[in-house]
Amino acid sequence: MFTDWIEGEGLSDPEAQRFLSLMTFPAIPTVEEYADMLKKANFEVEIAENSGRFSPAMNSYVHMLKRQAVYDAKKLLGWDEEAYDKLISDFEFMAKLAQEGKIIQGMFVGRKKGKKNVQSEM
Repeated sequence: MFTDWIEGEGLSDPEAQRFLSLMTFPAIPTVEEYADMLKKANFEVEIAENSGRFSPAMNSYVHMLKRQAVYDAKKLLGWDEEAYDKLISDFEFMAKLAQEGKIIQGMFVGRKKGKKNVQSEM
């Protein structure tokens, strides 16, 4: 089982490009694309769905950066106010995408084909 940030519904190309410019990964697959990748890797996909947890998490991150972790964030950014303002803007952008369901947290459970379920044998 694992989760990952993935594309939801209605993400435009400019939104995807801006989002990806903030990340270290090169693409944002959909739930279906991720499930297909798992199947190609010889996994039986048991669950492939939106966890529903990304938007609340992003709202929490924004709140923390604006209220609780201001000192720490600014210190890490070398007290650069412009960098801090950009950080807040970027997190607010990601939170908006999450609220709109354009970026979601996918939850995936898969089992390698041919592997026995150890728990069912206990």
